Amino acid sequence: MLFTRVLAVALALIAAAARANDPLPALGADPHAVTVSGVSSGGYMAVQFNVAHSSVVTGAGVLAAGPYYCAQGSVVTAYFNCMTPGTWTPLPGIEQLRAQTEVLARARSIDPTDNLAAARVWLFSGTGDRTVDPSVVDALRGFYARYGVPTAIVARRRLNAKDHPRNSAALAAGLAKDGVDVRLGVEPTAVEAGAGPAGAHVVRLSDGSAVTGHEILLAVGRVAPLDGLGLETIGVALHDGRVRPDDQLRVAEDVFVAGDAAGPEMHTHLAHYQGEMVARIALGDDVRPDFRAVPRATYTDPETAGVGMTGEEARRAGLDAFEESIDLATSAKGYVADAGGHCTVVVDRGSRTIVGAFIAGPGASEAIHLAVLAVKIRTPLAVLADTITAFPTTSRVLGTAFTAALATLGR
Repeated sequence: MLFTRVLAVALALIAAAARANDPLPALGADPHAVTVSGVSSGGYMAVQFNVAHSSVVTGAGVLAAGPYYCAQGSVVTAYFNCMTPGTWTPLPGIEQLRAQTEVLARARSIDPTDNLAAARVWLFSGTGDRTVDPSVVDALRGFYARYGVPTAIVARRRLNAKDHPRNSAALAAGLAKDGVDVRLGVEPTAVEAGAGPAGAHVVRLSDGSAVTGHEILLAVGRVAPLDGLGLETIGVALHDGRVRPDDQLRVAEDVFVAGDAAGPEMHTHLAHYQGEMVARIALGDDVRPDFRAVPRATYTDPETAGVGMTGEEARRAGLDAFEESIDLATSAKGYVADAGGHCTVVVDRGSRTIVGAFIAGPGASEAIHLAVLAVKIRTPLAVLADTITAFPTTSRVLGTAFTAALATLGR
């Protein structure tokens, strides 16, 4: 009885105190502009909340976390595969996670995924993060990208037309897989501003079809404008608006050029190389730049990379060349990463060396450098085929291409 009385008095005091307090002020929050943010495990929770309640949550800020449903109910998967993925604990494939997400959406366990196209998402990762590997955040980017704003790409020939045709095909397939409307072999003929649904622009195409969009990006390339800079005052002559450097990047006495204006291609890494070379030459070193093995990379999903000549370019140059290609999708790397692509090498029968190599797939921009060195120093194909590469990697698929090419060439 005593306990009951004490409890009643306590409750009465609490109620009196509650009545005495001022009411909470209105925060003025917009219920239609709710976002969620988190770091690491909190970042994963932010992603889960955003995807599951996408009709209410309009955006997310995520630092060091991965895609929705990554752990799939497993603590082991959460700790290893979804934080520091490795050969035997790979990150779950994005398509697998997306498929499960769609199952949940169809069962109405989460909100419709169509809402994610309008979400505003900021993703952050540290290149030196050893707790949550940056590749995990890359996978989250890929997950969200598959629910992105409808996009169309129109190309007169093929995508990235200066690259190897197999790279172009892999890039087109990857974009189409992400929902991009890829139109190849056509060109725009007219634009009707604001004539489409919700004020979208209508772009008429040469095959009679049309695409619509609220934003239009016209990719026409770029040049390094040199006219009007007064370069003639220091002895630099322009030819059709361009300089013609000699074999030491010299364009006039004690004047050198490096970067986009120097050619032969426009890459940050090439500009760095030329800048270092110019500094050495200006200080008296008798050296000359070597542009035979300039790597090229496109940082898309999948990545593509290349060096040297395609088979067609090599034959036009008078070489007795052939191509050897390995399908990455049916390799161990393809199975582990749930990825497609290829590794292709171009072989000169006369010198028994490779004069070009092209890759599409995971880590292509990294794996290509084995071929870059091989092209530069003319490594014999037999040596390349005898080189040990780690399993399972994209570099190993490239090594398989070397072995197959040697077999075609004849030992």
